[in-house]
Amino acid sequence: MRTSTCGICVIFSALVTLASVTKSLASPETLFKVQGAKLLETGAEVDFSALAKDDTVKAFLIANVASMCGYTESGYQDLREIASRYDPKIVVLGAPCAQFGNQEYAQGDRILAFAESKGANFPLLERQDVNGDSASELFTFLKAESCKLEGADKDCGDVRWNFEFFLVDASTGKLVKRWRTGTRLLAPEVLQVLDATISSAKAERTKEL
Repeated sequence: MRTSTCGICVIFSALVTLASVTKSLASPETLFKVQGAKLLETGAEVDFSALAKDDTVKAFLIANVASMCGYTESGYQDLREIASRYDPKIVVLGAPCAQFGNQEYAQGDRILAFAESKGANFPLLERQDVNGDSASELFTFLKAESCKLEGADKDCGDVRWNFEFFLVDASTGKLVKRWRTGTRLLAPEVLQVLDATISSAKAERTKEL
């Protein structure tokens, strides 16, 4: 019996490992393939492919946000400024998350009210996990793509804290740049990347659209 039980444990462990690997391999190839990203205010699903078909949209800037974090003030301020400065070329989206110190409200209306108090001029997605087995498809994609970027560090797949920023080219649906927590989006080196991404966005949409 002991041998049988051990055998079952080994099989179960193998199945769990296989499921984890399968999930990793199943990461969407482009942002256009991501499903399940819903707007917090209306519950409507975001169709990234449809948004990208608008020729005025050149990039998406996505951030995991939180209402009670030490980076909340600067994070919301910078996202608000980028959304204003680059509208409609860059679509800014905030993804509320409570995985880091439980620093986000559980209730959607409280999240929206807080964002409004910070003058948020960009839409928020429904609250979601960014790490672990429960990570949203959106962040599963963003993390997987970040590991393919030149110079990616060994922990490229992990979101370490609130207010990381992901820049996606709207003409290809591919991740261009990832900035870690503490990055100021109005820094010259960041603005340079944003401007370069807008300038290099292809006029013709790829077949992924």
